[in-house]
Amino acid sequence: EECRYGIKSQVANMAAFLNYKADQLLVMHYVGKTGLGVYSVAVNFAEKLWFVTNFIPRIVLPATAESSDGDKEKVGRFVAKLGRVTLLCLCIVGVGLGLLSESLVLLLFGVEYQGSAIVLVYLLPGIVAFGYSRILANFIAGVGRPGLNAMRSIAALVVNIVLNILWLPEYGVKGAALATSVSYSLSAIACWVFFTKLSGVSLRDAIIPRVEDFKEMFQLVKKRVA
Repeated sequence: EECRYGIKSQVANMAAFLNYKADQLLVMHYVGKTGLGVYSVAVNFAEKLWFVTNFIPRIVLPATAESSDGDKEKVGRFVAKLGRVTLLCLCIVGVGLGLLSESLVLLLFGVEYQGSAIVLVYLLPGIVAFGYSRILANFIAGVGRPGLNAMRSIAALVVNIVLNILWLPEYGVKGAALATSVSYSLSAIACWVFFTKLSGVSLRDAIIPRVEDFKEMFQLVKKRVA
């Protein structure tokens, strides 16, 4: 049983890793080194958004795995709270990054990489969605269902490759960014649905922030500061 769990987890991780890299390999094939440079700048910028929440998935997996069956619903509500607050934070930071994208790219990389700005904007919806799904995915793994993560990661990889092959020749790096964003977003939607089925949390409660969420976060920050 542990061996099967490990294999499914590794399949999910490998498919996710390939999904991170498939678009860049295809950009290199269809557009060349210049296009890859423009695209890579946008990808590196966009993925910095995940730094905002990198520590949260590390909390979720052990908390879920160590809970008893009777506590799974309670842990699910806790994960839902983390997820919806995280999603809001990612959206706020993502909008800010999108609005400042051209100025930041010009400031840090120069006019030759100006095209990275619009690529970054196309990537951001998928980056935000995927950042949210990373939290829910750890709950899914924690309740012993890594196979679901493997399934959605493989499906997302296939979608990413197919859309890149269709869109890259016509739209260039913009097509690659849109293909990646779509694949990340579809993966996140699948993760959201799987999470609600396993946790008993409603689709709405897993994604829509509540006023009390911010009160609790404020109290937590206040305690930390004190």
